[in-house]
Amino acid sequence: MIDLPIARFEGLFPDYVADCPEIIFHGTSQSNAEKIESNGVCGKENSSLLADAINQVVGLYDTINWAGTGTGGYEVLKGFSQGFDLEGGTSTGLSFFTPDLTYAMRYATDDFAGGEKARALRKAIADLHKFIDSPDEMEADRRVHFNDPVTGPPPPVDLVFLSLKLAQLKAIEELVNAPLLKFTEGIVYAILLIEEDLSHFEYSHAMGAFTKWTVPPDRIVASVSVPRGFEVPHRNALQSIAKAKTGVAGRMKQLM
Repeated sequence: MIDLPIARFEGLFPDYVADCPEIIFHGTSQSNAEKIESNGVCGKENSSLLADAINQVVGLYDTINWAGTGTGGYEVLKGFSQGFDLEGGTSTGLSFFTPDLTYAMRYATDDFAGGEKARALRKAIADLHKFIDSPDEMEADRRVHFNDPVTGPPPPVDLVFLSLKLAQLKAIEELVNAPLLKFTEGIVYAILLIEEDLSHFEYSHAMGAFTKWTVPPDRIVASVSVPRGFEVPHRNALQSIAKAKTGVAGRMKQLM
């Protein structure tokens, strides 16, 4: 490919970029921009510390028979981080892409600072603090969702036990909060692959395109900055589904 300068935009890509079926997007924090633009997009090898943190938090949730108050914490850690990205206890070092610009922009917001695993750990640990602060409300939630038809609801959570476990998570909490405190802005890259690149990718409806391969920097054709506090536009689900069936995403799926 001809190595052209990256076209820079503010706020939103123009329609000819956003709607192009041959382009996929990657959203991240601005702090990663220099490395990406020099070396390309590649998955981060998860540290053993992060993997241990995920296993520790998931294990605590499983012990108290709870799933938290939302879907972005424990459920992501259990179903995606443990069940896919860290399957078998090892890091897969994957990077993720999507033909859906609005979906990519979520990953360039402060909410996703540090990546999806850091975000999920923040949310899961925050939910555990909610349990300590509002135990009656959280216990009511447990009784609704974990009421076994044979044995009945689980016994109440020992709040002393939970408080001690939360204290042990303090270092993890500081680790995953650090990227959020340092976040200034995000960035979304528009990536134009060549046909030979597609064999390096897999595609999932739930996760989009993903790869262990390093996407060369010359595949990046444009970028848009995403300021802190940016409100991501509403996602047009039908348009997103249609785009995923055509263009580069459609051809990735055909190769699988």
